[in-house]
Amino acid sequence: MNVNPFPQILEYFSKKFGSLPEQLSVIFSNTAVRIVVGLCLVVLVTALIIAAAAVIFNAVLWFVSTWRMFRAAGEGGWKSLIPFYNQYIFYKITWSKTAFWVVLILSFGLGILNGIAGALFAVAFRSSIAAFFESAFDFAQATAQLGVNAGSIVSVAILYVFVIFVGGALFVLDIISRWHLSKAYNHGFWYFAGLIVFPKIFYYIIGLDSGITYTGNAAARKEKKEAAKSKTVPASGMILDEIRPEESVEPAPALVAAPEAYAAAPADPQDPGSAITPEDAPNDPENP
Repeated sequence: MNVNPFPQILEYFSKKFGSLPEQLSVIFSNTAVRIVVGLCLVVLVTALIIAAAAVIFNAVLWFVSTWRMFRAAGEGGWKSLIPFYNQYIFYKITWSKTAFWVVLILSFGLGILNGIAGALFAVAFRSSIAAFFESAFDFAQATAQLGVNAGSIVSVAILYVFVIFVGGALFVLDIISRWHLSKAYNHGFWYFAGLIVFPKIFYYIIGLDSGITYTGNAAARKEKKEAAKSKTVPASGMILDEIRPEESVEPAPALVAAPEAYAAAPADPQDPGSAITPEDAPNDPENP
């Protein structure tokens, strides 16, 4: 069986509509059609130029934003220019290195599954399409050919279940990475929501912020949070270590001179009444 259906398709349409060059010559003989086609070409070229400019502008903003994020995290800005490696650094400074490898493996796995599923799909349905055109559009024969390829169709269905599962896992990981991006640069829930709804805009806002502040990746932020919990923070803002009961300081004893010291004190020669007697000395609370 010829599994290439395209000759039959071309033959069918040529019989129905005639030769394509002849049809085009008749259409473009009309001046109005030429004007409309010319205007369409001008609009198309203009749209392509605008799209190219938008792509270049978006790429420049992305590189500048990523460069500043890397510099704020203590990494070289030039690392943002290297494909794949810039993603590794991005996950390293916002989340963790492990997250990058998980995302990379799942992405490669998704590509492989899509490739296998697409190949099996082509094998299963291409022969059915060829049978459809070879039999003069006999749906019964095409359906019978699908039955012959039932095993391939089931395999395609199973593979696409895995594709959906892996794609869903990558989607969840992408949402989590946006949360870590928001927290790594000292932002909260609203920036996280913005990174989901308007990812490009809020990514550029974070990267181009003049007061960009880096607070660390997920592990560093967790350590800081645990360290803060182990400290006592009073109203004054000073961090004091907890005082253990066995380290409490006893009050110093009162320094009171013995009565004999007062008895030995001589009198002032110019003032005989200034001599201090033992009776004038203050009482010692421990030796009355």
